[in-house]
Amino acid sequence: MKMRNSIMVSVVISLLWAGSTFAIVGAGFHWGFDFTLKMDDKFDDRLALKQLVPLQLIDTASIPDLGNYLPSGITVDSLHSLMTEHLSILEASSPFSLTRKDWSRSVINFGGKIFIDVIPVLDAIELSFNIGAWEYDASLKYPTDSIQPNITVEDINEFVQSGDYEKILVMAEMPLTLEEFGLSYLKMFGLSKTPYVKMQFDLSVRKNIIAVPKKMKIFKLYAGGGPSLHLGTPVVTPAFVEKVIASTVESAGNNITTLSSGMTEPLLKEVVNKLIEDSKTPTFGMHIIVGTMIKPPVIPVGFYADAKFMIPFGEIDRDVELGGVGFLINAGISLSL
Repeated sequence: MKMRNSIMVSVVISLLWAGSTFAIVGAGFHWGFDFTLKMDDKFDDRLALKQLVPLQLIDTASIPDLGNYLPSGITVDSLHSLMTEHLSILEASSPFSLTRKDWSRSVINFGGKIFIDVIPVLDAIELSFNIGAWEYDASLKYPTDSIQPNITVEDINEFVQSGDYEKILVMAEMPLTLEEFGLSYLKMFGLSKTPYVKMQFDLSVRKNIIAVPKKMKIFKLYAGGGPSLHLGTPVVTPAFVEKVIASTVESAGNNITTLSSGMTEPLLKEVVNKLIEDSKTPTFGMHIIVGTMIKPPVIPVGFYADAKFMIPFGEIDRDVELGGVGFLINAGISLSL
């Protein structure tokens, strides 16, 4: 009887050993470090907003008592005449400008994978994903309802000849950041500036370079590659902001005073909300992977680390140069069955 029990225990242990060592399927969770994205600073990037008629920017209908602000020798009629003469310059300019700077990678980058470990010839196939976050400082400069104090004839001449609205209008600037609008549900993850989030999916086929011991394969060094798919949120650009505020411009009747009054927190908060909610057109690409996995016998838990060289086919964002070529490094824990 005792011998029979001993045999049964031995059989069970052997099955557990074999099942744990020669795992067929598994899953993992990892933390990542994505070095693929970068963005150069961009200052005073003008918004088009062609709905605005330049002549309406200086008009007694939109700015009361304009004559009280003009220097001697300049009347409203003469100013309109001067602006009409340089209308092509003014139509090409805009009082609205966008600044993006200080792109940085946040600590947020995590993901997971599922894999099949018994594939003829190839050894393994896996599907993995990563979600990463970056942030930067974006701000929008816009005109207020006020004219610059102590305006001179030279200021007006320079304005109509260069399209520099800051010569005649008092400008304001508002950050387009999570902190500015109190979006604390992302601040808890360490994001306080203007956010950018990217998700990617990688389908990899792997071939073991080293697998020791030969039967149990406790330690594996592998290499491979496969296709990738990148999905990112928008970056703040003039085109993006124009889409958000276009309806406001139209409802304001192209009146700069009404529009300036509308450039308040609710409108710009909507711009930031759209950054989080919207997604850009997916970008396909490929990757090359080199990694290692350690799985002790008997227990189903293991550890892995891999480095992927990412090669997107095209731009990650069609409106902004973000790069995309570079290394993604993951390290995590796996469960094999």
